[in-house]
Parts: sequence; structure tokens; C-alpha cells
Amino acid sequence: MKGNKRKDNGREHNSPPRRTESYVRMLEASAKIQYNVAAILEAKAYEAEKAKNWICSNLQPSRYKSPDDLHKQTLDIHDTIIEVIDGMTKMEQGLAKNLKIVLGGNEGDSAGYDDMFDDNGDD
Repeated sequence: MKGNKRKDNGREHNSPPRRTESYVRMLEASAKIQYNVAAILEAKAYEAEKAKNWICSNLQPSRYKSPDDLHKQTLDIHDTIIEVIDGMTKMEQGLAKNLKIVLGGNEGDSAGYDDMFDDNGDD
């Protein structure tokens, strides 16, 4: 190979990628991320089913010294579930914000699907 210039898809390698090509790569990466998120959610659903079965068979009031102990255990389980949902929601909001920019406009645009992608600040 002579020099630093090599052609790939009609474009030389040492030239910067075109905007459209960059967007396509970003969309492909986003699709791969969404595929992996779906796999994570599927695994989480399986874990949740197993946890539900364990909770239904083992989390009985008669197994705890006081109602406070039972409530503490159920709140710990609830907090764990909320943390998982919150983390997945924040990740999806970030992905949606990036896709919104790529697909239609600037970060400051106020038309279209903005309501769907807005973060209400619930942390």
C-alpha cells in the first residue's frame, strides 16, 4: 500500500467521516445497545420471577420476630427493585436524548417528541 490514503466505500481513510456516515454509525451503535438492553431486561425479568417465587414462599409474617422486621425486609426488596428501574430509566433517557439529536434536530428543539424524552427530575 503506497502512502496513507486507502479507499473504503469510495472515501479515503485519512479524510474525516461524512456527517451522514457518522450518524449511521451512531444509529447502528444505538441499535446494538438497545439489543443488549433487551437482553439485560430479559435476564432481570427471569431474576424477578425467581425472586417473586422465593418471596412468596419465604417471606411470611410468622417467620419474623416482629412486624417491623417484616416491613424492613419488604422495604429492602422494594428499594432494590426501584434502584434497578431507576438505573434502566436513566440509561434509556440518555439514549433517547442522543437519538433525538441524531434523528431530528438540536438539543434545544421544542417540536415533536420532546415530552416523551424529557426528564422530569425525579431522582
